[in-house]
Formats: sequence, C-alpha cells, structure tokens
Amino acid sequence: MAGGMPSPGDASPPPRIADLRPDLPAELSDLVEWCLAKQPPSSAQNVLFQLDAIIERAHHRRPTRVLIVDDDGFRARRLWSLARRAHPGAIVETASEGSDAAHKLVRDHPELVLIDGELNGAMTALELCRYARNLDVHSTLVVIGGAERELATFGAERIADDAALPQAVLDRVRAAAADRPARKKRPTMITG
Repeated sequence: MAGGMPSPGDASPPPRIADLRPDLPAELSDLVEWCLAKQPPSSAQNVLFQLDAIIERAHHRRPTRVLIVDDDGFRARRLWSLARRAHPGAIVETASEGSDAAHKLVRDHPELVLIDGELNGAMTALELCRYARNLDVHSTLVVIGGAERELATFGAERIADDAALPQAVLDRVRAAAADRPARKKRPTMITG
C-alpha cells in the first residue's frame, strides 16, 4: 500500500469517509458504504434524493420526528442513517428498549416509529404499540419483522426484515414527512 491508498489487488474494504473526513455528515459516509455494498440502492435517482436530503438538512425548517426502537445497535445505526437520508427534515432518535421508547413517545410525539418486531426487554413491540395507542399518540407505528399477530389492532403495520427493508424505510420516512402539516407560528403574547 503506497501513500495510504489500497493496491488494485487489495481485498480489504475501502476506508470509511467518516474516518477520513469527520467534518462531513455521518449519513454521507453510510450512503457511500451502501452504494459500495453487495445490495446497493435500487436506482441512481434514489441516491440523488438521499444526497439532496443530506445537503438540505441544514436549511430545512419543518422537522419530521422519527423514533427507531431496536436493541441491535448496529441495525439501529443503519436505520438511523437511512431515516436521516430519506428527508432533509427528519430528526431521528433511537431507543434500545421499550421503556426508553415510551419516554420519547411522550416527550417528542414522533410522526413515525420504527420498532424491531423481536424487541426484547421490559416491553415487547406489541406492548409498545399498545402503550402508544393508549397514550393517543398519533404516530405511524411500523414494526420491522416479527410476528404479525394483533398488530392491526393497535394501528401498526408490519414490514419485512429483508433486502427490501432499506427502501421501505426510505418510503415510510418520506411519506411521514409529506403527511406532516406545516407548523403554525405561536401567537405573540403582548402583556402590559
């Protein structure tokens, strides 16, 4: 390896952009990794839309809140990056367990909640969906993988945990952003 660049026959993965340029958005590094993966994005237009979302993020004024609930840290990070790349107004948080997610549901009222269908811990995916509906939170609840039983009862939908998952997440975040009404300005209070 001369000058830090891999030789043509080198089978090691390329360095992460985030490691070389920590000043760049982490989602850009994740997008480049996805483009180089065995199952890259479905189209160049899809990649361009994600790049636009990364570029416009700093200029966007109407956030769409997304909560990702997954006890697998690697997958949660991947979903976090996908959700942020899906739309420039996406503010994405993660929770590794149901009780933390319940707190964030009450505090943030996210428009979209992506829940690991195999969630372990004090609260399962089904219990978290039930809790959200009892709160009367108007979030779109999407369970990734897991059993389908009783999800519809709590207004949740299920998406498969397969090769189509990245595109499904991008679509759900974009739909949540498109359905979000414009924020109204708070009235000015005049006292005196």
